Amino acid sequence: MNFPADINRDNLLILYIHNLVLNLTKMKRILILILNVLIIAPTFSQNKLQRAPLNPEYVNYLEAKKKETLKIETPEEYKPGYIPSPLYLHFKERPSHLSLKSANALPTQYDLRTLGYVSPVKNQGGGSFGGNCVAFATMGSIESRLLFLGKGLYDLSEQNIAACYGYEWAYGEGANHEMATAYLTRFSGPHLESEDPYDPTPPNLCLSGLEPVYILPESRWLPKDNNLIKQTIMDFGGLYCSVHIEYDNFNETFKTYYYDGTESGNHAWLVVGWDDIKLVPGATQVGAWIIKNSWGNAWMDTGFVYCSYADTKIMDNVAHWPEVWNSDDIDTVYMYDYLGATSSSGYPGDYTAYGIAKYVAPEEQFITKVGTFVNAEGAVLDIEIYDDFDEKELTNLLNSKSNIYVDLPGYYTFDLPAKVNGDFYIKVRYYTAGWEFPISVETYIQDYSNPVIDTAVNWISPDNKTWNSCDPDTSDEGQNLTIRAYAVKLTSPIAMFESNKGKACLGSDVTYTFLENDSVNEYHWNFGTGASPATADTKGPHQVTYSSVGRKTISLIVAGPNGSDTLVRHDYIAVDSTIKVIIPEREARSPVEQPFVITAFGADTYEWSPAEYLDKTTGQSVTSTPMIPGDYTYIVTGHQGSCSATDTFTLMAKIRPPNDDVCSAFELVFPTVDTFTNRNATVQGNEPAPPEGDCNTPLQWCVEGGLQNSIWFWFTAPSTGIVSFDTKDPNGTLNMDNQIAVYQADTCTDILEDNYTMIAANDDYYPQAQQYACALEAVTVESGKKYFVQFDGSAGGTEGEFILTFSEYGLGIDDPREQISNPLLHIYPNPGTGTFRFNTNTAEYHNMSVQVYNYSGQLIYNMNHGMLYGMDECSLDISAFPAGIYHVRVIFGDEVLHGKIVLE
Repeated sequence: MNFPADINRDNLLILYIHNLVLNLTKMKRILILILNVLIIAPTFSQNKLQRAPLNPEYVNYLEAKKKETLKIETPEEYKPGYIPSPLYLHFKERPSHLSLKSANALPTQYDLRTLGYVSPVKNQGGGSFGGNCVAFATMGSIESRLLFLGKGLYDLSEQNIAACYGYEWAYGEGANHEMATAYLTRFSGPHLESEDPYDPTPPNLCLSGLEPVYILPESRWLPKDNNLIKQTIMDFGGLYCSVHIEYDNFNETFKTYYYDGTESGNHAWLVVGWDDIKLVPGATQVGAWIIKNSWGNAWMDTGFVYCSYADTKIMDNVAHWPEVWNSDDIDTVYMYDYLGATSSSGYPGDYTAYGIAKYVAPEEQFITKVGTFVNAEGAVLDIEIYDDFDEKELTNLLNSKSNIYVDLPGYYTFDLPAKVNGDFYIKVRYYTAGWEFPISVETYIQDYSNPVIDTAVNWISPDNKTWNSCDPDTSDEGQNLTIRAYAVKLTSPIAMFESNKGKACLGSDVTYTFLENDSVNEYHWNFGTGASPATADTKGPHQVTYSSVGRKTISLIVAGPNGSDTLVRHDYIAVDSTIKVIIPEREARSPVEQPFVITAFGADTYEWSPAEYLDKTTGQSVTSTPMIPGDYTYIVTGHQGSCSATDTFTLMAKIRPPNDDVCSAFELVFPTVDTFTNRNATVQGNEPAPPEGDCNTPLQWCVEGGLQNSIWFWFTAPSTGIVSFDTKDPNGTLNMDNQIAVYQADTCTDILEDNYTMIAANDDYYPQAQQYACALEAVTVESGKKYFVQFDGSAGGTEGEFILTFSEYGLGIDDPREQISNPLLHIYPNPGTGTFRFNTNTAEYHNMSVQVYNYSGQLIYNMNHGMLYGMDECSLDISAFPAGIYHVRVIFGDEVLHGKIVLE
């Protein structure tokens, strides 16, 4: 999809809908709807939703590019064209029991060429525009998959994908499998070679408007697990993978390759088999992968080579595209992420986050599937479709699917039928154990991706309560979610079905259910090889068992008054003689007396032991509530038919802070400088908290998850009528992102019964250099009254230690009778009669802001003094104010300095 030439993507002036219309078979069309609007004058609450760090491979690539140490081409002038993606994928350490098959169950040698599942070798060519190995490896994998499915030999166009990625890199500069996935899952291709022949000479323009041969809506990205990779080759065909090429490491005599270095991948090729007994000269391990390259059939062994298992960079990135749809299976794709996932977002300290995408159906349509990108192994999703959303609450649920276990990263689609007309909303809950950035997003990355960010259509939440817009603002480029919807016009019945499991044990029950849509009076099911019953001619649901292992292809034909339809789902169910029971987390930490839910996947029934502190011992989910600290290891045994398997989970129950509850609050006395922690703290029932909003608005906290793990204090107001709280560590070692609120109440019971007055709150007093530590400056209190103070972990529940400085004066002033000297801040004359001069002892230019507060906490002076350097002087005049002691706050860069002045 190319954006119209007359549209400036950086300065969109009108609202428009960009429709890609593809003329497909059976005279149907697919519409890909992408919405774009101008941002006039946005104002946003600060949201410390964070982006995931860049993929280390991509960082290494940028450094090598800067140092000009990248390998430009081989001696035969082939240009390495794989460039790592900035998107980091989270793979877990893989215990041996997680392998799809044990090594003993896999053949010693396996070669897709002997089975007729490999298309002919091609030649990507050399020169400046020949770095298109990713295109050849991707199309090679798809051609292999089509052969595997019995759809015949296709010659697919590498030219079209290489010219139409849509990213910032020019044709032939390089690509990766994430870019290929974006091209495929938005249905830009694949196309036939005859329609867009390969020609690496300029101008290499993207030829759009072609009809895809098939639709490939999904992708899978595999970890570096040899057994899993081998099984996937046997189940799906050839796999795309990356490698690092040093041409001297090829052995022309033995037709082998082995690299043992540390540089990131720079080339992509196709894995079509393996040989466990192949000897590769120089390698430290016996065995090799069978590789199809894209350098012509005169190269090495008719275009193929053996790469050692011991190669340090082979299989760092492995991908395939398993699902193949006919191009007339859908009419409309609703999506915003034209470039797919380029980064991930989340809330630090939390593995769960929620996303909402809004779409508008121009007429009544039938949603058949919902899709989203998943960035972590072992993720769990909940998906819901709603009719209404007021940016606070979703209402009128249309359909839902929960507890979806996703074993590998990639792009997925899920059956979720719903009729829509006008606006509708899709909410996805993402849970990625061990990974704090669960939501995949499309966003700007310099010199890589420059997408149009759609406004007022995407929201993210840490808690399913407070929804934050994904729109751009002054500090962030914004982001599009990767949530999509697939729709048809419901004019005739659609053959739609789902099963209650994707993997089944021999002899266990699999239930197939027809998904209701148009009127149907005929059903013809075929449940695949080894099924009992093998077929059915009623609606169902149908319970089926299998007597043979392997992946099963299921078909359904339906007919009714308005027509008929056929659906064939290849490799839909995997039947095996074993099952795997998986708890996504291996271990977790929780406070004592705090309920913790543990969930397992992969079986029909579950038994848990030991029973200590569990609410029950059967069921997919159990709740543990340890009453004393310790490590509690639970074993779950799952059963499915005649198969059983186990997994373990350790819950580390920790002691809560003594002042976790409001009625256990610590008393603060003047002055206090002490270290406290909120580790393992909890939220008490009916515990109050400030509303979430703008970080700089009085009596509010930032929008980042609300109350999470608070601790409590109380004090009696001093005679000064002023108190200050500071959590910045002067030494810079114990800073943490926290938030504070102060309440006036006579008793702790009043706090819990809403009989209080909140008088102050703060989040993010200090900048990032001090980890957004909170503070309250010169809060006015009534002498002799009792006040309660609440500290909570901000940014979704940060835990840690912090130093609390509690004073009956302003911040940075221990006693107004003593002069404070700050080596970085010089104020003179001090005392003075009204005009004070100051400078900062810095060696760099800084944009400096100066604020002056009186001892009632009121801001009386606020001035931006522009860029200052070193000992440059400025002045401030407060002669119009009464004599007394004033607090000065100077902000420059990430530094905040405090001092006092005495006005005579």
